[in-house]
Amino acid sequence: MNKTVIFLPLKPRHRARKTLLSNSPKHIKYIVGEGEIKNKNIKPIKKHNIFFNKIRDLSHMIFKKIFSQIQFPAIEIKLPNRNFYFDYYLKNISVILSNKKFIVYQLENILSLFNTKGQKLNSRLSLILLKAILLSNRCKYIFCMSEAAKESAIKILNIPQKKQEKFQVIYPTINPIKYKKDSNDPIVRLLYLSRTHIFGNSFYWKGGKLVLQAFEKLKKNYSNIELVFNGHVPPEFKRHFEKISSIKFYRDIPYENVIDFYKKADIFLFPTYADNFGFTFIEAMSYGLPIICINNHFASPELVLNNETGFLVDTSLKFLKYPFGIINYDWIKKWKIIIMKEDDLVGLNNLVEKLEILIQNKELREKFGNNGRNRLIDGELSIKARNRKLSLLFKN
Repeated sequence: MNKTVIFLPLKPRHRARKTLLSNSPKHIKYIVGEGEIKNKNIKPIKKHNIFFNKIRDLSHMIFKKIFSQIQFPAIEIKLPNRNFYFDYYLKNISVILSNKKFIVYQLENILSLFNTKGQKLNSRLSLILLKAILLSNRCKYIFCMSEAAKESAIKILNIPQKKQEKFQVIYPTINPIKYKKDSNDPIVRLLYLSRTHIFGNSFYWKGGKLVLQAFEKLKKNYSNIELVFNGHVPPEFKRHFEKISSIKFYRDIPYENVIDFYKKADIFLFPTYADNFGFTFIEAMSYGLPIICINNHFASPELVLNNETGFLVDTSLKFLKYPFGIINYDWIKKWKIIIMKEDDLVGLNNLVEKLEILIQNKELREKFGNNGRNRLIDGELSIKARNRKLSLLFKN
């Protein structure tokens, strides 16, 4: 069987992104442009000379700057290279203009392919251009991170039925972690993790406020619960909730410490009002944790199966106009203000109710956690399922 050779310009950083390279199908070989990954299927390429690299980087910077100002798609120019052979570029958050075919991978939403810096995309010409590039013969596939990302991209770009097979869902995944939890510990530990370096006000629309309010209510009736809270907290909230000794506040926990928190946790909380995917969900599943999150209308219901791997909590707040709202980040400003000013009483009561069920029922926590972990072992989120799909897409 002939091997399909796929080139990545940069070494993936996130654990879930790296798994696309590790344990790959036997007939797919990856070539990484920078960095070294210890894998027999991955070989580093020859580097260009210094002068060529400077010219290339300068041209990329100029094109990105121009395209950003006019809200054009994120397009990279790749000059022909005779130092190595490959079948496809595998490129994240941009499309390629080159003599080689390319694959867009891990598309969270269609806005990822535009240099708009979170602004509202209203350029019809840009959408037409992006559609033309993606439907051209140069583009082999668009790997979407979720069914929601795929469906929204198809609807927003108005992709005809016969061309929709180019859009394929390849879920990011990781290997489940093997460890033994202390079954005799009477403390029930809740864990909340938010990436705080992206948006300073993530406390509100990432559900931090909801988590602290729910824990305060529960603490009145349950003395055996603790909360590890990693994320941005406004000073007025921190002054109030720091009085509760069973809440441990952190910000930007180092990765090695995050592992310890996952291992010690019993319930994972991430009631974000708006998110594209949620890598923390699959990380929590890899440690066998039940998950509670907001029942939004993007990828959350695909990752957290209600009453099977956790609970999806309903809320009265409107936070995402699916699928077209994903390219209009004005909703972040609008609904963030509402969340800042108003308490989500419906979401709060539902969150407290679901937390009480899991706090009281250890067997249910373990059942949900095992179900989530099994989805990473043999289910649709597993490396096995991903490789079966890749094998079909690149069969020779």
